[in-house]
Amino acid sequence: MAKIAVGSSLAIVIAQLCNVQFATSAGIITLLSVQDTRKETLELALKRIISFVATLILCYLVFYGIDFHAWSVMLFLLGIGVLGERYGWQGTLSVNAVIATHFYQTQTFTPDLIANEAMLLVIGVSIGVIMNLYIPTNVHLIKADIAQIESDMKKLFIEMAAYIRHLETDGVDKQCLEKLEKHIDIALGRAFDNMNNTLYNHARYYIEYMEMRKNQCVALQSIHYYLHSLTEVSEEAIIIADFMEYISTTIYKYNNIGELQRRLQDIRTMMQKRPLPKTREEFENQALLYVVLEDFYEFIDIKAKFCTALTEEQIKLYWYNQKIT
Repeated sequence: MAKIAVGSSLAIVIAQLCNVQFATSAGIITLLSVQDTRKETLELALKRIISFVATLILCYLVFYGIDFHAWSVMLFLLGIGVLGERYGWQGTLSVNAVIATHFYQTQTFTPDLIANEAMLLVIGVSIGVIMNLYIPTNVHLIKADIAQIESDMKKLFIEMAAYIRHLETDGVDKQCLEKLEKHIDIALGRAFDNMNNTLYNHARYYIEYMEMRKNQCVALQSIHYYLHSLTEVSEEAIIIADFMEYISTTIYKYNNIGELQRRLQDIRTMMQKRPLPKTREEFENQALLYVVLEDFYEFIDIKAKFCTALTEEQIKLYWYNQKIT
């Protein structure tokens, strides 16, 4: 709010120094131009310029076609409202209405007054855009989110591996997974805010990263469910526990897909060579482990698709340049 107040006051002062009529309107335009993100502000600024031209044309047709009458104002508002609905200019209607009232109030439509209104628009919109350039970046929060999410995932893998080895505890609390998913959703929202406050397409990296972790979280929930259905500690289960501990040490690495896929294939090959289960319990546990293996393939494939889709610019900026903001 302080930014809007300062910007509006500054716009009024500049308009007064330029001897522009209706100087306070410049402050109102600034107030209405400041949006939540830089991208929204720039998009609205462009719409204001385009709709301003439409406003001038409509004012000329209405006021010179019908005269400066209250009914003329009503027809103008109706016309600009229809155009706004048709072309998505709804956010510009209030400013256009203010401009029209200036023509109605002065009962003129001279080049000087048109230039005056153009100056009001330029000053108000320009100050609004400039003020939004100083929106604080939230990249430091996103980086903190990434660090915490990776730390929580590492902890989950370690705890699930410990459970497989002993089956003596209650296992990993499902609420930990739910908490992780909620954190990812919050971080994803921040990533979208960051994207809307920059003009660089490479900033989609954070959105794509959070979506990747969100999808992996779904695979983790499945792994968690089946592992906690095990009833015995087999040699295969211990090997999978070892694999989970290895994943926990590499969760931070950018592209470790090849090594993970190779180890997972080795585990599958080993399990296929093992003797067939002799009891129903062994069979059920073996079946659960095979399902877990498939979930691990899905977990790894999600990251593989993320890494493959990255541009060279994103890899350079976000993998090797840790000072990116």
